[in-house]
Amino acid sequence: AQELGEQAMAYLTPLKEKFGNLESLKDKPEELKQAVIELIQSIEEKAADIDLPDGISKALTTVKAKLVALRDYLEGEVEQAKLDERLDEIKNSVKESLGT
Repeated sequence: AQELGEQAMAYLTPLKEKFGNLESLKDKPEELKQAVIELIQSIEEKAADIDLPDGISKALTTVKAKLVALRDYLEGEVEQAKLDERLDEIKNSVKESLGT
């Protein structure tokens, strides 16, 4: 079980940092969209390789859905207030489910 914990931590720690970086890109929609796409891919690729506890797997699925919605939103015209709201939602989901 310890091995799994380390694997999961090695996966989640950089992931959480990437989530933290999204906030700093909110004024640059193109860069933000790219970061969101990379996060989605990272969740899909890594989650397949690592046996994560159920709670974390479910949390990642929820967060990924929000990221996909954000990516789709960034395809159109971006309203800063709505963008801030979506980023806050993602940030809160990550905090609640994966800890800070």
